[in-house]
Amino acid sequence: MSVTVNGEKRELEAGTTFLSELMVALGKDGKTGIAVAINGTVVPQTGWTEQVLTDGDSILVIQATQGG
Repeated sequence: MSVTVNGEKRELEAGTTFLSELMVALGKDGKTGIAVAINGTVVPQTGWTEQVLTDGDSILVIQATQGG
């Protein structure tokens, strides 16, 4: 399956079905300050385990940073 993550095409490994699995592959699981939208709709972190990915999805991952 092919999805776009932050503007970059990615081929997902076989068996990657849920957003939570993608976040593990991206090294973003279990971290705070992360927002995800799929096809323009925000997915709360509590819904990552239920959110099914489909071929062609456009996923935006944003991580808050500190600084000044």
